[in-house]
Amino acid sequence: MEALDTFLLKHWIENLDIGPWFYRERIPLDSLTCRGEPSDLEMSISLSYSGDMQFELIEVRNDAPSAYKEFRQTYGERQHHLEFIADDLDANIERGRRLGYQMEQEGVFTNAGSFVNMSKGDTLGTKTEFIPMPEVRRKIRAEVKNWSVDRDGTEPVRTSI
Repeated sequence: MEALDTFLLKHWIENLDIGPWFYRERIPLDSLTCRGEPSDLEMSISLSYSGDMQFELIEVRNDAPSAYKEFRQTYGERQHHLEFIADDLDANIERGRRLGYQMEQEGVFTNAGSFVNMSKGDTLGTKTEFIPMPEVRRKIRAEVKNWSVDRDGTEPVRTSI
Protein backbone atom coordinates (compact mmCIF):
# COMPACT_ATOMS: atom_id res chain seq x y z
CA MET A 1 0.00 0.00 0.00
CA GLU A 2 1.30 3.44 -0.90
CA ALA A 3 1.90 6.19 1.68
CA LEU A 4 -1.12 8.25 0.61
CA ASP A 5 -3.44 5.29 1.09
CA THR A 6 -2.01 4.57 4.53
CA PHE A 7 -2.30 8.22 5.58
CA LEU A 8 -5.91 8.54 4.42
CA LEU A 9 -7.08 5.33 6.06
CA LYS A 10 -5.21 6.18 9.27
CA HIS A 11 -7.07 9.52 9.35
CA TRP A 12 -10.47 7.80 9.12
CA ILE A 13 -9.53 5.27 11.79
CA GLU A 14 -7.97 7.67 14.29
CA ASN A 15 -10.13 10.77 13.79
CA LEU A 16 -13.49 9.35 12.80
CA ASP A 17 -13.32 5.93 14.52
CA ILE A 18 -14.24 4.17 11.29
CA GLY A 19 -12.47 0.93 10.48
CA PRO A 20 -11.03 -1.52 9.88
CA TRP A 21 -10.83 -1.02 6.14
CA PHE A 22 -10.92 -3.53 3.32
CA TYR A 23 -8.44 -2.19 0.77
CA ARG A 24 -8.10 -3.25 -2.86
CA GLU A 25 -5.16 -1.61 -4.62
CA ARG A 26 -6.40 -2.39 -8.11
CA ILE A 27 -10.06 -2.99 -8.87
CA PRO A 28 -10.43 -5.20 -11.93
CA LEU A 29 -13.01 -3.92 -14.40
CA ASP A 30 -14.45 -5.94 -17.26
CA SER A 31 -15.73 -2.71 -18.79
CA LEU A 32 -16.27 0.96 -18.05
CA THR A 33 -17.81 3.74 -20.07
CA CYS A 34 -17.78 7.41 -19.13
CA ARG A 35 -20.42 9.46 -20.92
CA GLY A 36 -20.81 6.60 -23.41
CA GLU A 37 -17.11 6.33 -24.29
CA PRO A 38 -14.92 3.37 -23.25
CA SER A 39 -12.40 4.06 -20.50
CA ASP A 40 -9.45 2.12 -19.10
CA LEU A 41 -9.80 3.53 -15.59
CA GLU A 42 -7.51 2.17 -12.89
CA MET A 43 -8.71 2.65 -9.34
CA SER A 44 -8.33 1.53 -5.75
CA ILE A 45 -11.10 1.29 -3.19
CA SER A 46 -11.37 0.94 0.54
CA LEU A 47 -14.57 -0.14 2.30
CA SER A 48 -15.57 0.15 5.94
CA TYR A 49 -18.65 0.51 8.11
CA SER A 50 -19.86 2.55 11.03
CA GLY A 51 -23.05 0.83 12.18
CA ASP A 52 -25.13 0.24 9.06
CA MET A 53 -23.46 3.06 7.10
CA GLN A 54 -20.95 1.88 4.52
CA PHE A 55 -18.05 4.14 3.58
CA GLU A 56 -16.17 3.76 0.31
CA LEU A 57 -13.00 5.67 -0.48
CA ILE A 58 -12.06 5.72 -4.16
CA GLU A 59 -8.63 6.58 -5.50
CA VAL A 60 -8.21 7.12 -9.24
CA ARG A 61 -4.80 5.78 -10.32
CA ASN A 62 -4.55 7.00 -13.91
CA ASP A 63 -5.73 9.81 -16.16
CA ALA A 64 -8.43 7.83 -17.98
CA PRO A 65 -11.87 9.44 -18.32
CA SER A 66 -14.15 8.74 -15.36
CA ALA A 67 -16.94 10.33 -13.37
CA TYR A 68 -14.56 10.27 -10.38
CA LYS A 69 -11.90 12.28 -12.19
CA GLU A 70 -14.44 14.81 -13.51
CA PHE A 71 -15.97 15.19 -10.06
CA ARG A 72 -12.64 15.83 -8.33
CA GLN A 73 -11.65 18.41 -10.95
CA THR A 74 -14.98 20.22 -10.48
CA TYR A 75 -15.72 19.83 -6.75
CA GLY A 76 -12.47 18.71 -5.11
CA GLU A 77 -12.32 15.94 -2.56
CA ARG A 78 -15.72 15.29 -1.03
CA GLN A 79 -18.66 12.91 -1.23
CA HIS A 80 -18.98 11.62 -4.77
CA HIS A 81 -22.13 9.52 -4.62
CA LEU A 82 -24.94 7.99 -2.66
CA GLU A 83 -25.39 4.32 -3.42
CA PHE A 84 -28.74 2.63 -3.86
CA ILE A 85 -29.11 -1.13 -4.10
CA ALA A 86 -30.93 -1.91 -7.33
CA ASP A 87 -32.67 -5.27 -7.58
CA ASP A 88 -33.72 -4.24 -11.09
CA LEU A 89 -30.92 -2.09 -12.49
CA ASP A 90 -32.68 -1.29 -15.77
CA ALA A 91 -35.82 -0.12 -13.94
CA ASN A 92 -33.74 2.12 -11.68
CA ILE A 93 -31.90 3.63 -14.65
CA GLU A 94 -35.19 4.29 -16.40
CA ARG A 95 -36.67 5.89 -13.26
CA GLY A 96 -33.58 8.07 -12.92
CA ARG A 97 -33.95 9.21 -16.53
CA ARG A 98 -37.64 10.02 -15.98
CA LEU A 99 -36.55 12.19 -13.02
CA GLY A 100 -34.06 14.08 -15.19
CA TYR A 101 -30.86 12.22 -14.29
CA GLN A 102 -28.18 11.69 -16.91
CA MET A 103 -25.99 8.61 -17.24
CA GLU A 104 -22.39 9.51 -16.42
CA GLN A 105 -20.65 6.22 -16.00
CA GLU A 106 -21.43 2.54 -16.12
CA GLY A 107 -19.24 -0.44 -15.61
CA VAL A 108 -18.80 -4.05 -14.62
CA PHE A 109 -16.42 -5.11 -11.87
CA THR A 110 -14.74 -8.43 -12.65
CA ASN A 111 -16.47 -11.13 -10.58
CA ALA A 112 -18.64 -8.61 -8.69
CA GLY A 113 -21.18 -7.21 -11.14
CA SER A 114 -22.32 -3.93 -12.57
CA PHE A 115 -22.86 -0.38 -11.37
CA VAL A 116 -23.99 2.94 -12.81
CA ASN A 117 -23.46 6.56 -11.79
CA MET A 118 -26.10 9.12 -12.74
CA SER A 119 -26.35 12.82 -11.99
CA LYS A 120 -28.76 15.70 -12.09
CA GLY A 121 -27.79 19.34 -12.22
CA ASP A 122 -29.33 20.37 -8.90
CA THR A 123 -27.60 17.88 -6.59
CA LEU A 124 -24.53 20.03 -5.75
CA GLY A 125 -22.35 17.50 -7.48
CA THR A 126 -23.34 14.39 -5.54
CA LYS A 127 -24.04 11.50 -7.89
CA THR A 128 -26.49 8.64 -7.58
CA GLU A 129 -25.07 5.14 -7.90
CA PHE A 130 -27.24 2.12 -8.58
CA ILE A 131 -25.67 -1.21 -7.81
CA PRO A 132 -27.15 -4.72 -7.96
CA MET A 133 -26.19 -7.07 -5.13
CA PRO A 134 -25.06 -10.45 -6.45
CA GLU A 135 -24.01 -12.97 -3.81
CA VAL A 136 -20.30 -12.09 -4.03
CA ARG A 137 -21.04 -8.45 -3.14
CA ARG A 138 -23.30 -9.47 -0.28
CA LYS A 139 -20.58 -11.73 1.12
CA ILE A 140 -17.86 -9.07 0.95
CA ARG A 141 -20.05 -6.40 2.51
CA ALA A 142 -21.21 -8.68 5.31
CA GLU A 143 -17.63 -9.60 6.17
CA VAL A 144 -16.42 -5.98 6.15
CA LYS A 145 -19.38 -4.95 8.30
CA ASN A 146 -18.63 -7.76 10.78
CA TRP A 147 -15.07 -6.46 11.09
CA SER A 148 -16.40 -3.09 12.25
CA VAL A 149 -18.63 -4.71 14.86
CA ASP A 150 -15.95 -7.03 16.22
CA ARG A 151 -13.02 -4.64 15.86
CA ASP A 152 -10.23 -4.96 18.36
CA GLY A 153 -7.70 -2.56 16.84
CA THR A 154 -5.66 -5.23 15.11
CA GLU A 155 -5.34 -5.25 11.34
CA PRO A 156 -6.79 -1.77 10.73
CA VAL A 157 -6.31 -2.25 6.96
CA ARG A 158 -7.01 -5.64 5.44
CA THR A 159 -6.51 -6.78 1.89
CA SER A 160 -8.35 -10.10 1.84
CA ILE A 161 -11.67 -11.46 3.00
